[in-house]
Amino acid sequence: MLGAGPVVVGTLTDRHFLQTFTNQNPHTLCDAVELRVDLLGLNSHWIEEGRRIERLGIPALATLRLNAEGGKWDHPDNDRLRFLKEAVDELSGVDVELQSRIAPEICSYAHQHHKACIISFHDFHQTPPLADLIDTIQRAQAIASVVKISAMANSEQDVNTLASLLKMQWETPLCVIAMGPLGTESRVRFPQIGSCLTYGYLDTPAAPGQLAAHDLKQRLSA
Repeated sequence: MLGAGPVVVGTLTDRHFLQTFTNQNPHTLCDAVELRVDLLGLNSHWIEEGRRIERLGIPALATLRLNAEGGKWDHPDNDRLRFLKEAVDELSGVDVELQSRIAPEICSYAHQHHKACIISFHDFHQTPPLADLIDTIQRAQAIASVVKISAMANSEQDVNTLASLLKMQWETPLCVIAMGPLGTESRVRFPQIGSCLTYGYLDTPAAPGQLAAHDLKQRLSA
């Protein structure tokens, strides 16, 4: 997935749009696709549609986001394990939260199968202090293929704090996102200063301040 430039990940949340996505010239919309299975639903044929996306040469990632980090998965955490392993078997990778007890196991499974495991951290209320963010990244990179930090920006200083993470040296590729209205432009600026991924929506925004994936792709190309 990762190359010389940032990867625009298009987030899919609507099951009807999912079924028609491969007919919409998807290469012009994004570089990779995130299947938000917690929003699409387990009965949305997400694996089959993910395989169709992969056959077009577009990496597909599966996410069953915990409700504690802004998602809709409210079942026991361990119940996600078999679905995430199935995603590793069939798709390019998965996203799992650092706080999840299954994170080490699913990352190990992904590494064994030469697939990506994004270890993510989300704070929808604030941007934690820089020292806490550094500690989070250091813990995540011990198991991750990519570390993703996404925090709410309530001030320009919050945006600057998150940007400063991209000026540091890390053992693992880093994705940083500032959420909220103040962070909207960070989805374009942060990839220009080192964020390996940036996320945009393909159907409906899945996070505060999220831009359309095709807009991100056009702006970064320009």
